[in-house]
Amino acid sequence: MPDKPGLLPSVNSSLDIMAKWYEEVFQLSSPLNPNGASFDRQVIERTRSKLSAYFGENFFIHRFGNDRAIKEVHIVKRLLMNWKVTECINALIEVAALLEYADAHLPALSKQLRQQVDNPDQFNSTLYEVWIAHKLINTGLEYKQDVEIDGVPLDGMLSFNGESFIIECKKLTAPKQTEFDLLRRMAEELKAGQIDVNRINGYKLVVHAQRPAKSNIVHRLGQLHAELRQKCIERDYNVQEILKCAGDQVSLTMIPFGCLDPGDGTDQTTLVVTYVVGPMNSGDSTGSCSVKISLDMSYTNEAVFEKIKGSVQAARRQHKRKGMRVIVFMDSQELPDLQVGILQFNEMLNNGDTRKRILNFLKNDILIVTRRLYSQHNRPALLHVFCPPEDRPLIKVIMEGFVGDQS
Repeated sequence: MPDKPGLLPSVNSSLDIMAKWYEEVFQLSSPLNPNGASFDRQVIERTRSKLSAYFGENFFIHRFGNDRAIKEVHIVKRLLMNWKVTECINALIEVAALLEYADAHLPALSKQLRQQVDNPDQFNSTLYEVWIAHKLINTGLEYKQDVEIDGVPLDGMLSFNGESFIIECKKLTAPKQTEFDLLRRMAEELKAGQIDVNRINGYKLVVHAQRPAKSNIVHRLGQLHAELRQKCIERDYNVQEILKCAGDQVSLTMIPFGCLDPGDGTDQTTLVVTYVVGPMNSGDSTGSCSVKISLDMSYTNEAVFEKIKGSVQAARRQHKRKGMRVIVFMDSQELPDLQVGILQFNEMLNNGDTRKRILNFLKNDILIVTRRLYSQHNRPALLHVFCPPEDRPLIKVIMEGFVGDQS
């Protein structure tokens, strides 16, 4: 990605994102930088060294212009691309530390991770298993990670006061994740085909897409973008009125600065993407300008509840014949990108009625929801624990392996 603000990478260009990340974070953590973040440079060096050795040089060459689902983009690459975002830097440091821990202490998971490098979704799920294993080993409880029952591998097994529990690790993203991903891909389409019009004064593009949206909507948006570009050409790129191109499921509107914005019309039936190109920076000889992308989509607390419930019930069905209770660890990894954690921006588990509903469907199993936040390095996870009253002694010991809040 180009260094100068406002200049976008061209389609099919490439970048060594590890080299760029290291350059940016090293400067960001400089003691001479008055606004520098408190990153230990030795930790930054160790993170780069571990990831470079683990993945190899070719892994870090990113090519722009490929339309891929977010779950197909490796977590390490997503974090590297956000080199100025504190949360992403802290999360990447955690990834490197977990890979090092797995190599040293968890050979089965280490082998899985290396086999899953080209499967980003599975890799990230296994990485969560490493994080949980590390925490449970810290408790001093009898914990086994590489274990099978009737030939079926388990995420883990924990023993306490003579009772054994099956450990299940689930990474959950927010409902409508596919639509979130379509929002990102629509934004990428606008960015890749940015129209060089009214750049002295700036302009705003607004996409409205009907829900439920399907993957072909990105292609349809590309067609509308081309139609809009043609309208701009017909006006010699001097557009001073609102222009609109519309299809059956999606519309694209250009609003020049100085025109009254009719509003985005967000509701439960619509996905909205706004792409704002700010006025040209007259003090910059490159003619750069700011670009701001906003994505707007909503989902209900009930949809979150049903996703949590479905995941727990699936774990119970999977192990119902094994004669043991299940402890489900459920991850909400909360990063500023579009793979949104199940509880990101959501405090519903603090609601008493919601807690009662969860306890009702849990029956005698245990649910521990981990919210991993990254605004500070080594910040403790926030935990939401749901269990029968008689399991409180076990929960107390488990909590000792986590530095966080219990609710």
